[in-house]
Amino acid sequence: MYKKDLDNLLKSSIPKASFLYGECDFLIDYYGKKIKNAIIKNGDIDIFSFYFDEYNKNTIIDIFGQQSLFATFSLVYIKIEKGKNNDFKELLDILKDNTQNYLIIEFYNNASQNYIKDSKTIALYFNNNDFINVRFFKPNIKEALEILQDSARFHKIN
Repeated sequence: MYKKDLDNLLKSSIPKASFLYGECDFLIDYYGKKIKNAIIKNGDIDIFSFYFDEYNKNTIIDIFGQQSLFATFSLVYIKIEKGKNNDFKELLDILKDNTQNYLIIEFYNNASQNYIKDSKTIALYFNNNDFINVRFFKPNIKEALEILQDSARFHKIN
């Protein structure tokens, strides 16, 4: 999926799991936050964030396996530069059965030669109606202006 397709999707629904990757770190972060904000609007939510070395599959499995006492939904928000393909498959299998959880994975380029191969392999797991993968490219001038206008609207700046 590409940025334009994601914009259209977010107008009507929110994916249960999102895998964001590509050549533009800004857009990966921007759309991760945009999806997160859309999920937050759905109601009470517990947000669990993991950054790079903090990522632990077993901790996330525990989060997905338990019901929250205070929130309706749980969101696991992960920013990584590397990950194990089997981890994501297992997390998505759990997410299929549990409708009260969301997952956002931002996969950043660590300048390794394996990034492209790893991102394409992981993206295959996120390939159905509820689980999406989005590859971002550097925006052209028109796209950059649209993002700037969207940010200004969000922050209520004229």
